Amino acid sequence: NEAIGRTYFLSDHQNSTRALTNAAGQVVNRYDYDPYGNARQSAQGFSNPYQYTGRERDQTGLMYYRARYYRPDMGRFIAEDPIGLAGGLNTYAYVGGNPVNAIDPLGLEEFSCIASRPNEGNYINGTKQCGYSCTSKSTGCSVNFLGPGYTGGFGSQMCRGAIVQQGVSPSGKMYETAEGYGYFNMQTSPWKPSGLWDSLLNSGFLNALEKAVKGAAQNGDGQCKESCK
Repeated sequence: NEAIGRTYFLSDHQNSTRALTNAAGQVVNRYDYDPYGNARQSAQGFSNPYQYTGRERDQTGLMYYRARYYRPDMGRFIAEDPIGLAGGLNTYAYVGGNPVNAIDPLGLEEFSCIASRPNEGNYINGTKQCGYSCTSKSTGCSVNFLGPGYTGGFGSQMCRGAIVQQGVSPSGKMYETAEGYGYFNMQTSPWKPSGLWDSLLNSGFLNALEKAVKGAAQNGDGQCKESCK
């Protein structure tokens, strides 16, 4: 942004943008959402299309989920699921009516994800990378990939889906640790930013998932081919 210079995205465990900061660390935009992605901006330094689950919101209020557009005020897609009834009986539904526990990065079906290999990745630009496993509930497409974690409230780097435990060190400093990992849901960390990401990496986790699904499809995985239709 030419007016304020470089801008950074702070995202939650579902990759929804929660705040934008400038190079000085000052918050220029804040976002809050209901479970289906209806956003309220408490500060408007400038416009930003990347919001709920890291997807682009256009001027009509629709969100671009690659295969089709999503309408958050209705909590549903505006077109039928390209994979038909394989994605569920309601072909317009968003993640089967369970937006708190699931994401739909391809606009096709619901993926359940877990940090199956939390110690596998290194750090990229100060953000912990973790090994994740995600499975489509409609096609059965299952992929393993490296994706970004997040920064907890006391600066601890964790994988998404972390079961967080807080403690106090002998010096009196608060800290957080991950005592385990579960499938992504809001109660693990409802308002913990994911560290400062460059705007090009705002959709880092979902982009990594999409790349893994498309890669599996290109390598002949029939179930993942169904996810890419």
